[in-house]
Amino acid sequence: EKGVPETYVRPLNSSSEKDIKESRRIFRNGQIEEYGHPEAYVEMCLRTDMSDIQKNYVDVGGQWWLACMKKAVNEKDEEEVIIGQVAMQPIEKASDYRLESLGNFDKNIHPSQVCELRRMGIDSQYRRLKLATKLLNHLISSAKGSGFKLVHLTTLLSMAQACRFYLANGFTQGGVSLYSVKDPQNGPIKTVNSFDELTDEEKLESRVSPPNTYFVTHFWRYI
Repeated sequence: EKGVPETYVRPLNSSSEKDIKESRRIFRNGQIEEYGHPEAYVEMCLRTDMSDIQKNYVDVGGQWWLACMKKAVNEKDEEEVIIGQVAMQPIEKASDYRLESLGNFDKNIHPSQVCELRRMGIDSQYRRLKLATKLLNHLISSAKGSGFKLVHLTTLLSMAQACRFYLANGFTQGGVSLYSVKDPQNGPIKTVNSFDELTDEEKLESRVSPPNTYFVTHFWRYI
């Protein structure tokens, strides 16, 4: 399309300081500036799965992709700008609560056939380029090629735009798990099979940035 910059998707280079720095920037800005999530949540992610992308994603059969574009520096030269990302991780290598959730949507599928979509994020300056759709399609194509049959993900109910995006792209929404903001690693304090099973008070609380409780909802799509 005329006037729209060309974008492309490539794997993150875990030995590239720029790739790691920009990946963390996109994640942090999206979580804090757009969704208002606490710094503690961001730091938890950076010190767990994002602490070593090569080890936690690539080496276990997953991948981490960056959406990029070329930007002119002067009349002759241009540089690469990293403007989005998404990651794929076998669910067997993801957090325990993700693996345990398998029975909520298919008790027959084997965990080895399921991959987890993680860390989707787009630089706010480039939302008009439909990068989320491009990254999602790239992940699904790669997942099929790797033999996965189902893509699963979790996101917070307070991230309403993300929830709408996945529903519009063929995902089914499942149960909701509540986690303490202070200590989410201890596992859910409550789990329900659907949003409708939350109390009226919980439904209202789930739609805002979490002061005390994370409301984590599940999505999946067969591929």
